Amino acid sequence: MDGNIAGLLHSLFHIMNREMNRSLSEFGLTCVQARILLLLLQGDRKREIYDQKDIEKMLDIQKSSVTSLLKAMEKNGWIQRVKDGRDRRRKRVTVTDKARSFEENAVHRAGQEEMLFRQLLNPEEGLVLEDLLQKLLTGMRKGKITA
Repeated sequence: MDGNIAGLLHSLFHIMNREMNRSLSEFGLTCVQARILLLLLQGDRKREIYDQKDIEKMLDIQKSSVTSLLKAMEKNGWIQRVKDGRDRRRKRVTVTDKARSFEENAVHRAGQEEMLFRQLLNPEEGLVLEDLLQKLLTGMRKGKITA
């Protein structure tokens, strides 16, 4: 096999990202904003409270990117940033009712995207791909591969 793994993953990511952004545009959201919302909604159901640093760490997104994403999401009514009563330097990020009403739609759309990918692979290929991608992701996060 003469493929370039990094190049293939890069191309696939951009295609997936473009399709998800197109699908989410009717809500005024980007794919990354939807990921943040789904994380916050999951925490909301568990009564967990996240701040910007939590989002940066959990989604592996740079601080400057998260700051601008949260500003736009707050402006559009998806989230609220509230000062923490115990630590004035910390701002809790909470979802609004608008975000809660979006959750069912977002989960449905994510499921549709997953089905589209699964249609291109047989069940065994899907499991193998999932395992290989998880292995790459884990290795990269643990710093086993450096540039």
